[in-house]
Amino acid sequence: MKNLITSFACLILLLAVLLQFVQFQVLFLHILRCEDAADSLFEEVRKEGCVTESAERAFRKQVQKELSCDEKEITVQGASQREEEGALIPVRVSFPLKNLVLAPAFWGIREEKNQENFVIRRCIVSEYLEEIPKEEASGNVKEVKGESDAEGASL
Repeated sequence: MKNLITSFACLILLLAVLLQFVQFQVLFLHILRCEDAADSLFEEVRKEGCVTESAERAFRKQVQKELSCDEKEITVQGASQREEEGALIPVRVSFPLKNLVLAPAFWGIREEKNQENFVIRRCIVSEYLEEIPKEEASGNVKEVKGESDAEGASL
């Protein structure tokens, strides 16, 4: 009887560790998907030279869908004014990770300790170029015929 009780206790502990391992894998996949959403946001910031409302909205929507969290818990901080090419744009995003431990009561962990904010910080180099009006662009372009054009025409 003593062996039966001991084996059940060991089995419960092993099952708890196995379930926690699965929880870590699921949590890791959620983090990867949210990092992909953040990379999309950072690419948009690189192109546009600032954090646009549409890019921020798309990021929030993807993270909210992935983590089933409230939109107010997701933060995006960065320049809202366009920066010219070569300027550094600091961007910080954070989102909550809940249920880090699958059975917190079993391990003696309080519910408020079973969550953490995941923060991603990047310093992005802007590639935004201001568009030149067509009148200015067409006035500055000159056609030049070189010797190679004349040789090609005679062939």
